Amino acid sequence: MSGSEPADETSKYPWDDPDFPWDERPLPPPERQLPPSMRISKNDNNPTVVELVLQLKKWEVVAHEGKETFKITANIEMYWTDDRMIGFPTSAKPMPETIWRPRLTGCSGFNCGKAENYEMLPRWYGYDTSKEHRPSDGKMALTFPVNLHDGFDISADMERFRSFPFDSTRVDLSIVFFGMKRPEFDKDVRLSLRRPNNPAFVDKYESQFQHIDIDGAATHSNYSELAGVS
Repeated sequence: MSGSEPADETSKYPWDDPDFPWDERPLPPPERQLPPSMRISKNDNNPTVVELVLQLKKWEVVAHEGKETFKITANIEMYWTDDRMIGFPTSAKPMPETIWRPRLTGCSGFNCGKAENYEMLPRWYGYDTSKEHRPSDGKMALTFPVNLHDGFDISADMERFRSFPFDSTRVDLSIVFFGMKRPEFDKDVRLSLRRPNNPAFVDKYESQFQHIDIDGAATHSNYSELAGVS
């Protein structure tokens, strides 16, 4: 090879490596450590912070043949940063199909759809890549619908009738961010309900954070009302 010919060099970009392990958890860089308020033990393993937002879309209590069933439809938004994606050429390459995203499992009857089956890819967050085609800044987002597939039978809760004709009941729903195929614990993935709110909404909702959004869905037409959503 003559001195004028460029030497063959391995690309320094992970997206040019067909064997790059995108499925591994993205480790935050040393300069972005957790604040003391989010550290739960000395064994924290430089966890990846995933911010959660619940968007309540629709809920209702359906009475049928002497039974009342609680139904709910919502979206869950997850946000995190994958520093390996910084500079990713979004206009030239698709999202890697094996890209890491949180694994999750809903409680019995709580349907998380394709997200629970690990069939949904995240999106680049912060701009419309289909229009702007800017390199990624590493910000990732995944929004998925959740619902009570068959509803939740609240008729069995006899305590709710103690103040008849007024009644109330408590419904606990849960999602576990843990998968048997890739065990990750709170020392690896840290969930946060402190995603900063849009400045325009801080005064409107009197909250600096947007962890639960029930605007427009607090009251249903059958005179039921949500209270104590947490």
